[in-house]
Amino acid sequence: MKPKYLVLIFSLLLFKDMSAQLRINIGVDTTTEKSKLTINFFNKYITDFKEDNEVDYTKYFYNEDVEKFRLPDKTAIGLIGNTTNYTLGEPYLISLDTKADTVKAKVLFAATDSFSNPTIYFIANYYIKIDNGRCKFLVNQNIETKEWLTKTIRNVTFHYPSYHTFNFTNAQSLIISITNLEKAWGLGPIKIDYYFAKTNREIQAIKGFDFNFYMARSEYPGGLAYEQEKSIYSWGLDENYLHEFIHIYLNPIYPNTPLKEGIATFYGGSMGTSYKEHLKRLNEYIAKHPDTNITNPMEFYYMDERTNPQYIIQAFICHLVFSKKGINGLKQLLKIESMDEIFRSEFFVEPDNQNKFIREQIKKYVDSSLSL
Repeated sequence: MKPKYLVLIFSLLLFKDMSAQLRINIGVDTTTEKSKLTINFFNKYITDFKEDNEVDYTKYFYNEDVEKFRLPDKTAIGLIGNTTNYTLGEPYLISLDTKADTVKAKVLFAATDSFSNPTIYFIANYYIKIDNGRCKFLVNQNIETKEWLTKTIRNVTFHYPSYHTFNFTNAQSLIISITNLEKAWGLGPIKIDYYFAKTNREIQAIKGFDFNFYMARSEYPGGLAYEQEKSIYSWGLDENYLHEFIHIYLNPIYPNTPLKEGIATFYGGSMGTSYKEHLKRLNEYIAKHPDTNITNPMEFYYMDERTNPQYIIQAFICHLVFSKKGINGLKQLLKIESMDEIFRSEFFVEPDNQNKFIREQIKKYVDSSLSL
């Protein structure tokens, strides 16, 4: 979960309504048999989600799709951590195309506050096949990537739009990084499906989104890893977005580390920029904000849209440990399950002195780097 949205999430959850029924926007035709079947099917689906997100996807998707995709509906989870996105506001059916064999429904999830101010959380597309009066969702990814191309190199299958000319040099650079990681950490190859495109919008369309609130800001390279599916989706860096591959390899081994984003940023950068370059920006920012406790994520969760400060602080902690203890030091570091214990065991720093310690270390590192 991105720290920038920690405060937002608390307000989002105020709108939770698991029994919400699909509202119909003006202009949508609800008179046909297909329309009625679609609306009833969708209502049953979103109300079937529970607090723990347990839903039997085989009731709503074809068996082969459930077997292929651990999460066939990628609009369902991911915007607010592990809580289903269907708790966000109220669903509004804003368009419905029933003319073709496959019905296409466009649904908006939104809410209004006590002053009637609207907040739009996301807009998603759903494809529904109706056969003898029975409905099944189709997987957006299968539809949106129908014309895409694929190439497999070693353990990575690259999926990319047909307009893209595959860059073997970039792909080989990724494979070399993965091979070096496996060797250093004593790991075997993992077969991974890697979907990449030029823009975030193309990747979000694969997941089913027309819009979500993460798309509201300027676009920088980014991505998302689905650990259980062993699949990665990224935009802006073409064949070589190492950050997300680190998650696939290391998150299952160290599921309780608070440094998941830190270790991925240490190896693969963030938003297309190395953590060392981000560190220079962070150093400039914190010098201008001496009263900010930068080791408190609730206080310092956002710097600007180009740099996630907590990712960079975490990556720098990995750097400090690696520079002294190497890979074995990182392996021990990721076994620690709290930031306070990390500071105590690795740096002999108590909570009250974490902010001062990290500020000093960042400044020392950046100053020494600039003087080289």
